[in-house]
Amino acid sequence: MAAQKGAIVASVYLGIAVILVVTNWLLSLRGNSGTVSKDVPLRFVWFGVVAYLVVSLQGSVQALMPSIASFILRTGSSATPTWQ
Repeated sequence: MAAQKGAIVASVYLGIAVILVVTNWLLSLRGNSGTVSKDVPLRFVWFGVVAYLVVSLQGSVQALMPSIASFILRTGSSATPTWQ
C-alpha cells in the first residue's frame, strides 16, 4: 500500500513538473508570436512542446486512474446520474 501511495505522489509531482517546464518554454516565446508564425522549424518545436504537455499529462492521469477507481468503489459514489 505504501508503494502505491508513493506512486500516486510521484505521478502528481511529475504532472506539476511538466506543467512548469512547458510554461517556461512557452513563456520564453512571449512577445515573439510573429516569429513563431513565420519560422517553420520553430513551429515544429512549438508543436513538440504542446504535444509533450498533452502526452505527459495523459500519462500522469492514467497513473492516477486505479486510485480514483478504488476511491469511487470504496465511497459508493458514481459518475452516473441517479435518474438513469
